[in-house]
Parts: sequence; structure tokens; C-alpha cells
Amino acid sequence: TNAKQNERSILAYLRKNKIGYRNEIARNLEIDSATVREVLKRLLKQGRVKLVETDKFQRKFYSVKN
Repeated sequence: TNAKQNERSILAYLRKNKIGYRNEIARNLEIDSATVREVLKRLLKQGRVKLVETDKFQRKFYSVKN
């Protein structure tokens, strides 16, 4: 899969579910967790997603930035 397709898939997942964390996104989209991490980092830098919260297990939750 190419990078743009991964970006589109992750953005669509976050739009549908409102919020998600890396391993949840990876599991549901069947994309490697490390790949999801890199895509989220890129989307954060582009201002397309935002970090919403970090829970007590250090899971970082993301949502689509409006």
C-alpha cells in the first residue's frame, strides 16, 4: 500500500469513529502499527489531525482537525 492510501484510510477511520489510538487504528485497518505511527506523525505535522488526549496507559488518541 502506498503512503497516500494509508493517509486516506486513517483519515476516513478517524472521521467515522471521531477518535482513535494507534494500535486500534492499526488493528481495524490491518496496517502495521509502525506505519500508522509514521502516518499519524506526518498528518500531525500537516495539521490534518490533532492529538486529543493521552490516557493512563500512555495511549495517544487522535481525531481529525476541522
